[in-house]
Amino acid sequence: SPGLEEPFQGAPAPRDEEKQRAAFNDMVKFLSQELAAPNSTVRSNVQKLLGEFSQLTGKGVGELLEPEKKTLAANIFKRKLTQFPVAVQIGHLDALTYCLSLKPALLAGEQ
Repeated sequence: SPGLEEPFQGAPAPRDEEKQRAAFNDMVKFLSQELAAPNSTVRSNVQKLLGEFSQLTGKGVGELLEPEKKTLAANIFKRKLTQFPVAVQIGHLDALTYCLSLKPALLAGEQ
């Protein structure tokens, strides 16, 4: 996608690099929370963005999401699935399926 590479080009000053890394980590955190969104378009776009971030950084999506693993698992497994509206149930199942499809699988040992 045009423009995504621009923030990662060049050699920024160390302080700018720290700010950039923090902003990137904040974006990954936000996206991880939207993996289970009730809206399928949102979920699809989040997965595409995580794939783009993976390509830009050379890290696997699972590696990018690793710092958010506990929060992601807590959100997916916090209550019985049947206690949620159908759209939310689908979002949780889709997020779980996505995480398990990553190599290596994310959330594979969670209950």
